[in-house]
Parts: sequence; structure tokens; C-alpha cells
Amino acid sequence: MIRRLRSRPPIDTLPTDTRAERRSLGRRLYLAGLGVGVVTLVNILFGHLVFLRADGLVVREQLAVSATSLARLTAVHVREGDVVSAGDRLATVESADMIERMGVLSAREGELIAQLATLDVKTQSLEALLPVARDRAHQSAALVADYKRLRGRSLVTAASQDEAFESSFEASQALIDLEGELSALEQQVTAIANAKAETTKAIVRMRQHYADGEVRAPFEATVGADLPPPGLVVRPGDALMTLHYGSPHVVAFVPNDYLFGVKPGQVVDLHAGRAHSRARIEAILPYAEALPPEFQRIFRPRDRYRLVRLTIEELEAFPVLEKVRIRNCWLFCSMEGEAPGQAFDAGDAALRGATNTRPMASPDIFKVRMNST
Repeated sequence: MIRRLRSRPPIDTLPTDTRAERRSLGRRLYLAGLGVGVVTLVNILFGHLVFLRADGLVVREQLAVSATSLARLTAVHVREGDVVSAGDRLATVESADMIERMGVLSAREGELIAQLATLDVKTQSLEALLPVARDRAHQSAALVADYKRLRGRSLVTAASQDEAFESSFEASQALIDLEGELSALEQQVTAIANAKAETTKAIVRMRQHYADGEVRAPFEATVGADLPPPGLVVRPGDALMTLHYGSPHVVAFVPNDYLFGVKPGQVVDLHAGRAHSRARIEAILPYAEALPPEFQRIFRPRDRYRLVRLTIEELEAFPVLEKVRIRNCWLFCSMEGEAPGQAFDAGDAALRGATNTRPMASPDIFKVRMNST
């Protein structure tokens, strides 16, 4: 019977020799490293087509307070991060332009008041003379009628009758001129009174808007960073400060080359350093935007990405203006509530422009810009 020969170890092999096992472990490590490298390369080249990867910013609604007239900032009553309520003082300014405007309007109001007083005196004088002129015209007309009757009886001369006619004509002309001048004075008084009312209204509105230079918060908000120092002279359009209000949310920049669709209501993961939270896609905004400078990479074209608005599950997990990374959610992906919105296929190239702005009444010295993101 033929038996298989058993391989014997070499003569120089010691019992404690483990070289064969080392060769086996090294081979495994090599294969594992090779596999990891291949997976990493595939992930780098094609992972962005399969997995959700996007950059975003944690933002809130913003209210920018900016000057509409040349002014000097005398005091700042808040600090970065302070929570202010409606009516709280934010800053105090002095505007020579506003003071000059109010001075010009006040001088104009004084001139109109003086004109009204002069016209009122003249109107009272004419109203006092008007009964006398009417009585004179009435008597002159009666005298002409008497002269006509007496002239028919040949009791008066033609010269006397002509004098009576001339006196009656002068009295009627004086009455008509007096009534016309009085009517013109009434129209002037009405026009000047309307101008005075508009000037007074403008002065009151300007004083209310200027409010002695006190800038106050229109509603509850959080003061942003980059507060100007006292003594700074601001020009029209220069922003004094930014107020943040509303609940924090994320604006993500989503590429359009995914092999899957991004839909409202989808739950994703947010990461920023050690901070982590769940987020839900609330809406797909109907326009695209370029990446902010902090997300730009060298030697990479400035592409435009679809904007996506996300609702954060843990509102205190990220500060405002924090950069976050959006990833797919794999485990325990659930959030309460539903998010309305419009489905978006990443391959859809039809983009429509849209804006979301809300006007707001603002003082003349300051203007408020509402930037909804």
C-alpha cells in the first residue's frame, strides 16, 4: 500500500521558531492594507456619487442695522452675544445732518407760521371793510335809481346823474376787488396751512425716527459679532451691527451629481468637530449658489450648488455660523414631525431664481435689512 509521505520540517528548525507564522501574518496585513487602499481610492473617486456629502452653515434670520445718514457713534450699549428684547437700547449716535434737517424744517415752519399770521391780519382787515363796501355799493345803486327817476321829471341835471353813475361804478368796483382779494387770501391761507401741516408732520416723524440718536431693538434677538467702537463715524449704508433671531437652521450646499434624489423629510447627520446631531431636510430651495470662501478649495472650479434648508434636532449643539458636514444617516434615523417641501432630484438641471425678503418700517437715520436664508 502506497502512503503519502509526510513533509518533515528542516533539520535546522527549532521548536520555538515562528517564522512561518510571521510570514502568514505579514501576508494578511499586506492584503488588508491593499484592500483598505482600494476601498479608499474607490471612495475618493466615486463615493460622492453614492453617499451624501455636503457642506453647510448654521444660520439664523438676520437683521442688519445700517446708517442712512452721516453720523458719529457715541456709545454702544450691548456686547457680542447679548440677548436683547424689543425696545432695548443698542447704541447712541449723533447725526449733524439730521439735526440740520430738523433745523431747516423748523425754520421753514416758523416762516409759514409768520406768513399765516400776516395773512390772518390782512384777512381780518378785509373782512372788516367788506360790510362798509357792500353798504356803499348798495347806497350808490339806490342813488342812481333815484337820479334816474328824478331825471325823468327833469329835476336833476345830466352832469349830476353822470356823477352818481360814476360813484356807483367805483363803489361796485371796490366791492368786487375787495371780495376777490379776500377770496385769494383764503386760498393762500389754505395752501400755507397745508404746507405748515406737512412740515410739522415731517418734523414730528423725523424726531420720532431720530429719537435723540437712540437705536433700539425692534424685537427679541441676539447681538452678532463685529460691533463698531464708540467714536466711529459711519456713512450712509455702513452697518452698525447685526441681530440674529429665530431658530437656528442649516443651509447646506448640495451638489447635483448624486445618483440618488434628495427629498424633503430625509434625516441626515450633522458633524462639526466633536459635535453631532440629527437634522431633517425641511425644503429644497429653488435656486443655486456658489460655495462660501471658507468652503472653497484651491485648484477647484467655482461650481454652484443647490441650496437645502435643514432643521436641527439639537438646537444648542452648534453655534451660529458654524461650518458643518452633512452625511447620510445610517442608524436610529428618526425625528419628530414632518417637513413640508418640494422633492429635488440631484440630476435635475432646471433652476429657478427666487428671493425671500420682508420689508420693515425703519427710522430715517437707520434702515433695517431683512435677510432671510
